[in-house]
Amino acid sequence: PHNSYVFSLLDNWAQTGHPAAPGVSIADYLSSRLSGLEERDEPGDVLAAIDHCEALFTAFPARQDEREDFISQLATALRELPTLKLLLVIADDNLATLGSYQRRFLPDRFSYVELEALRPDAALEAAKRPLDGTGRSFADGVAEDILDRLRTVVYTDLAGESATVTDDLVEPLLLQIACGGLWSSLPPDAQILGEDLRAFGDVDQALIQFYEHAVRSVQLETRQPEAALRAWIESAFIT
Repeated sequence: PHNSYVFSLLDNWAQTGHPAAPGVSIADYLSSRLSGLEERDEPGDVLAAIDHCEALFTAFPARQDEREDFISQLATALRELPTLKLLLVIADDNLATLGSYQRRFLPDRFSYVELEALRPDAALEAAKRPLDGTGRSFADGVAEDILDRLRTVVYTDLAGESATVTDDLVEPLLLQIACGGLWSSLPPDAQILGEDLRAFGDVDQALIQFYEHAVRSVQLETRQPEAALRAWIESAFIT
């Protein structure tokens, strides 16, 4: 009986402890949150973020009316709440679709910021900073070794000849998977040494485990045969 896109969004935002009633609009929900901040004398702009925004256009294509209403509600919230700032995170191949709705948000206009992969210095900070205050740390050169492994790829062509290529950038997801697998394998309050990286920090193995876990999770959720899922992934993503 309510807009499923709106309800899903507000239910996600409400994980901070302010549940939204079914049927409430985005503007009304945010207005109630803002009034709570004003009561605590916390003025200032409020950032509302929506990640994976491309799913709005790629999932459930039959829900066109709900999708149009959802976008209208976002535009209304921006007009009614001057302190609201809206951040939409969307994949590149859906930018044109998002742009087609830009007139609905007037007089507000979209500002685009491209998120590239991480440069080595930023990737190094992303690997080290989460350990601050945890009792863990990287020994000298270990974090740099992880980045080098992530940036280095061996390509084999159709003739069977191989070439080693080192990329200038580090993909954040690969960094997250590699570091997450390493941290989960070590005891707390440990310094991460070179031998730990050799024993637990195999990047290829971390990616394999991530893939296996993803396939199992989707299989349990959808009840689709695992072999069918693997075959679809190979046909869709492996050239």
